[in-house]
Amino acid sequence: MISRGLLAIPLLLGGCVVTPDEDLASLALRPALPYSVLITGGGFVQPPAREVPGAMSRTYDLSADRLEAFELEDLRRTLEQANVFVAMALDTDGIDPRRGIATLQDGGDGTSPQLQAMLERARREGHDLLLVIESIRDGPVVSRGVNDRWPFTLGLWIFALGALVPDRSYESEAVLFVSMRDVHSGVRVGEPIPFTPGEVTLSMLDRCGLWGFAQSLIVPPFWTTTDAERIVQSVRSVSTQRLMAKLASRLKSTEVGEDLQQNGPAAITVENTGVAWQISVEAKEVLTTVDLFLDGVPLDADTMAGFRPALLDSQAVDGRALYRYSAELRLPRPGRLLRVLLQTKAARVSSVTQVVGGV
Repeated sequence: MISRGLLAIPLLLGGCVVTPDEDLASLALRPALPYSVLITGGGFVQPPAREVPGAMSRTYDLSADRLEAFELEDLRRTLEQANVFVAMALDTDGIDPRRGIATLQDGGDGTSPQLQAMLERARREGHDLLLVIESIRDGPVVSRGVNDRWPFTLGLWIFALGALVPDRSYESEAVLFVSMRDVHSGVRVGEPIPFTPGEVTLSMLDRCGLWGFAQSLIVPPFWTTTDAERIVQSVRSVSTQRLMAKLASRLKSTEVGEDLQQNGPAAITVENTGVAWQISVEAKEVLTTVDLFLDGVPLDADTMAGFRPALLDSQAVDGRALYRYSAELRLPRPGRLLRVLLQTKAARVSSVTQVVGGV
């Protein structure tokens, strides 16, 4: 009987606070979105929507010399672990320029001079999208009470292991706001996306100090005195990881993928046929030109002299009044990232970036 109880311990601890909601490894198994993305803005913390008294009134109590809840590099690493985009780069400007981009209130039309300069930079560096981390609106840490794992705590308490079971739940009301913009038009792709971290389960060791540990020698751990500062610290750490993981999951959702495809004047796909790359386009307007870049370098004139007319001359109109194009491309040299840049008769631009080779 005792051995069975001990074998169950790993299962009980499966909800340990170090694991974010989203499984980044599972997300990474799905193909990356065919875009090169410049990440800007930052996790700048704004005051909470509601004020509450007490030590758990804020999730992020940041000092004047640290205004961001997480570094952009931490976010880039999370998105990379989840294989979200084929290529990413960070805005390495200082806090003030990035905060200026994050707090723009232009209605999403991309007309701000500061934003226009950032979009020009993104286009010059060969990106397709601008991912803007707008802010984190802070919020209190709220206790949700003892959760349904308390019987396991009680059972393992007999063996002095109850302190390891995450049997009490808490939730941060902090909200992360993120938006994406097309680098060619500057217009937001969809509305700014809000993310909440969800409930965090804490064991006695995560929520109590030495006094709580001493109490657990007499009473079950879920009845011990809690340490508010320790709780906030534990919830903050897990919530920050969850916010970034939830962003990764959302970006790889079918809904966002469709929004990105339908956002611009043309939907572009790049598929490997085994002997070449088939580039297909479904456009809302007639195409006038196409440019190709391999690892940031334009393809040679001879290759483009064969491919460009082949694609443009393949025009066909379907029953939905959409213009369809398709042509085969044989790369003249090895490379990793192929960028397809299209322009329509109305001077509107679309682009994608696809992996076509190894590192």
